[in-house]
Amino acid sequence: MMGFPTKEMIHINFPFCYFISALSASLVIRLILCLFRAGMPKGGSDDEEKEWREKTFGERYCIAFGGCDFKTGDRWLPYILGVAEFVAYPILFHFQQVTVIGGWIALKTAGNWAVWRKNRPSFYNFLFGNILAIFVSYIFMTSLINP
Repeated sequence: MMGFPTKEMIHINFPFCYFISALSASLVIRLILCLFRAGMPKGGSDDEEKEWREKTFGERYCIAFGGCDFKTGDRWLPYILGVAEFVAYPILFHFQQVTVIGGWIALKTAGNWAVWRKNRPSFYNFLFGNILAIFVSYIFMTSLINP
């Protein structure tokens, strides 16, 4: 294959299941990370922070999971990126291209570094999400690929 240092081909067993697994894995990680996000400070003004803390944990979780808070919501973009990562990471692991994964994570980190310097809990949430994604990709998703 072009761009990879090896000439071997891969075969994805059950491509539909591979894609459904990527969708599911990204959703499970979103569910887990929203648990942490619901317990974190919102990071806004004092009034916004007070309003956030007055909500129940369940309400904060639903807001974090829904991603539709137009001021701070992610609008599910991390989920879409997660699906793409779950499709790509196992293939990159198969071809031993872990530096590409490391470069991608470095690029994602650099993009928000100014925010994360002020809000460390969000940064740790991001790191934990990436650790989960790498673990799931390596342990479970690579089993769906055959040389």
